[in-house]
Amino acid sequence: MRWNCFTYFETQSPYFSYFILHYAGPKPWTTDKQELWKTNQDKLDKITKYYWRYKEITPWSSIN
Repeated sequence: MRWNCFTYFETQSPYFSYFILHYAGPKPWTTDKQELWKTNQDKLDKITKYYWRYKEITPWSSIN
């Protein structure tokens, strides 16, 4: 395995890379990402968009 595993996981199966990036990558639930989701979603990366879309369609959206 390469020392730079971030790019390795991005080129593999998307489900596995999303799982790894959830723990190793930047967190999508930070305040600045939440503000971008509300105002300008085009600036967010794909994984962050998936996180916020999932949160909107599940019962977890009402929990703060």
